[in-house]
Amino acid sequence: FEPPQPTRARPPLPDAELKQTPFAVFKRNWKQVLVWALLAVLGLLWTYKAHATHKHVLHKHIRLGQRVRWAAKYLAESCDPTGEFKYIIRANGLPHPEEGTYHMAHHAFVLYSLSEYAMYEIGGEDQSVAKHQDMPVDVQGALVRATQYLVRMLEAPPPEPPKPGMTGEKSLTNSNDNFLAVWHLYDHGSRHASLATSALALLALIVADQSFGHDTMDLRVLRGLGHFLSEMQRRDGLFYERLYIDNAGKRAREGSSKYGSLAILALLRLADLDREVIDGKLVPSPSWLKPAIRGIMAVPTEADRMRRWNIHYKDPIDYWYVIATSELVRDGSPYLNSTVLPEWYTFTDHWESSIWQYFDIAESAREYSSKILKEMLTEYELLPRTHHEKPNLLYGALTMNGEVFRTAERIRAMHAALEFLPSHRSQSPGYLDVEAFRNRVMLRERVERTARRAAEYLATLQVTFNQNPLKGGFVRAASRMKIQVTAEAEEFNLRINEIRIDYVADTLLALIGNRRLLLKTKQAMELHHRS
Repeated sequence: FEPPQPTRARPPLPDAELKQTPFAVFKRNWKQVLVWALLAVLGLLWTYKAHATHKHVLHKHIRLGQRVRWAAKYLAESCDPTGEFKYIIRANGLPHPEEGTYHMAHHAFVLYSLSEYAMYEIGGEDQSVAKHQDMPVDVQGALVRATQYLVRMLEAPPPEPPKPGMTGEKSLTNSNDNFLAVWHLYDHGSRHASLATSALALLALIVADQSFGHDTMDLRVLRGLGHFLSEMQRRDGLFYERLYIDNAGKRAREGSSKYGSLAILALLRLADLDREVIDGKLVPSPSWLKPAIRGIMAVPTEADRMRRWNIHYKDPIDYWYVIATSELVRDGSPYLNSTVLPEWYTFTDHWESSIWQYFDIAESAREYSSKILKEMLTEYELLPRTHHEKPNLLYGALTMNGEVFRTAERIRAMHAALEFLPSHRSQSPGYLDVEAFRNRVMLRERVERTARRAAEYLATLQVTFNQNPLKGGFVRAASRMKIQVTAEAEEFNLRINEIRIDYVADTLLALIGNRRLLLKTKQAMELHHRS
């Protein structure tokens, strides 16, 4: 069998084409050859430049400690000579409609964050080789200016008109107006002070004083803020949301604050700083410690009451409560230490009808914090399957839409929880049965795994381009909402590329906590290998 012959043949080339030399071909097509040669030279130059800069790595790895310093540098450089921070800006440089606004709560939180960073560098936790682009950031100047600005914003309330024969709820006049607060003034002469802003101010000033080496902050200022927080506490241990004073001087405490746990943390830190001598012992001041303990016990009590009243009640994700619990029961804590406090020292509710033992307080706080963490982790783990896949831009985000501040504040709670959750190497304490101990160990493993993954997501939101003046800041989220038919989605998408000071401050604290976690894990592994 022979294959069929082709019916068409290639036409023969003319003799003139066959006799052409390479030089003749180049002479005829020299323009095309020159363009391709130029492109090849440019490609070689670009490749050499890229390899020299990135050391033959296509995606250059950025050290976590370097990201921390970039964020601190962004905040420090955004502080102007008056002490105000650059509040909000768009990552693309376009004007933002809220550029003229300024919130003192966010100012205080940035001061708190920068002070924690200063303590982080003082502690020498970043032992990397000092390079020109990765040196510790000098934040002292920004801390001084921001602290002075915050102190200038603190004021005593205007005098309250006398009320003869007043009965019932205690009057703020009884405090002799010895408290300070951050006030928001209205055009018609009235004003209000919110619990959250003043609590953040107190916390920020305490940590700033610690970063300065103590004895730099006037203790009367801190006590004035402490008096305001204690005056804002209700009889059941929870806190009012704000103090309102009208233009006639009449006062009223309004609302129920969702930031009561923040006030608890601030009061604990103040109690540790402002100590008193009782029976020859230097103990945390009862003026601040007792209101803090009442608040610690009131939050889970209120949650139990709400669950009995409403079977569909869902515990709020109160991350400040977890952080306050970590401060209360940390190693070396003086708050519930029987060797520090006198034997007769007791904690009671407002009516002194219930006496709480030290162990009961600590275990109640740990148990309720564990519930908050479980709720937090469950909400994350029940996100859609695509949210947990690596190619997804929101991989690691702890919320559906990936807001940077929501993820950062929950990471901070997780890092704080590692101070009181037992590890698998720990021995079971006597007050927990085997099953309860195993559950907390498993909770710790879930917390560590989730916190590491979420920190990787936060890193993807940082501006890292060297030529960008906003380098070190963090944008709001990684991707837009896909469903854009609601007003909420439209507003979210319009704000996705904004950089706000509290976003950066929140993420800075989260990354510092994550670096500490990684260093502790590394030290534990090295110790395990040596043994």
